[in-house]
Amino acid sequence: MTACAPASPPMTRALPEDAGRWVRAVLLGLCLVLGAGGLAWLAPRTASAEEMVSLATSHFDFRFFEEHRKVAERLAAKAEKVRDRHCALLPRCDEGPFLVRIARDEEEFLELQPYQAHIDWAAGVAYAELSLVVLRLDKDMLLTMDETFEHEVSHLLLLRILPKRPPRWFIEGIAIRQAGQDLLQKLETVSVAAMSEGPLPFSQLDETFPGTPGGRELAYSQSGLFVSYLASRFGDKSLAKLITALSFGTGIQEAATKVYGVSLSRLEEDWRATLSRFAWLKGLTDSWGMWFALSLLFVAAVFVRLVRSRRRRNQLAEPTDADWEYRRRE
Repeated sequence: MTACAPASPPMTRALPEDAGRWVRAVLLGLCLVLGAGGLAWLAPRTASAEEMVSLATSHFDFRFFEEHRKVAERLAAKAEKVRDRHCALLPRCDEGPFLVRIARDEEEFLELQPYQAHIDWAAGVAYAELSLVVLRLDKDMLLTMDETFEHEVSHLLLLRILPKRPPRWFIEGIAIRQAGQDLLQKLETVSVAAMSEGPLPFSQLDETFPGTPGGRELAYSQSGLFVSYLASRFGDKSLAKLITALSFGTGIQEAATKVYGVSLSRLEEDWRATLSRFAWLKGLTDSWGMWFALSLLFVAAVFVRLVRSRRRRNQLAEPTDADWEYRRRE
């Protein structure tokens, strides 16, 4: 039975004997009614792997709680196609199986992670050495659950074939590109930074990302944009060659020079130079920029209308053509 021992606030005077007896009776009754299991809803919920339902595909094993079966079924229906699309960029693909756990909230998200991890700000996390992905349903982020799943699958497949871990910006940049996340939104974020302090040096993003939400967003944004820049400039095949070189244990600096013919630092400089070309897009996304653009369109429309009216008046002022007058009378 649950022991109830509510703390009593200090009183200036004691309760009458009858009132005290009544309060004690009420508290005792509550304890008897609630019992040992009646207060279970007050206790923290523990995510038990034994309580989770399993749904397997050829290479994935989804574990989830029954109330979220539809989410798991939706992810499972596309899981193999996601794997095939990601594997197309890799020299070889790990066969798995990959375990995907779906947590309901932050508490379960932490409990379902190994090593007593405390990654509580993310919507998903991948542990490549364990072939494990943990997704979080309640996290309100820019990415959808489907995008988060694809993002984490990219981490698993990439890191499973590399003998040593590449820079963090490269891992995240590849995942953002493969998951097809909105690069225009990320372009806006980096463009704003380019107009002020500039993007973060990639040398600072080799091991970790900044701890602040704004710093993380900028780091993810520029990582995705830089990898997409490499693919756009040199082609997806060159990106695949870069990953192949990494799979043989070559470092990122040497691999980039071998594949692209220039150093990674030079590529970063070239990419930074392209940001100023897109900075004007920021103005169009702001309310002031939108109204300014609409005002320009309105002025242009009025100007065109005035020009047409003036031309029409000039035509009416000229001598009329007899043939034209004849046709009108008919």
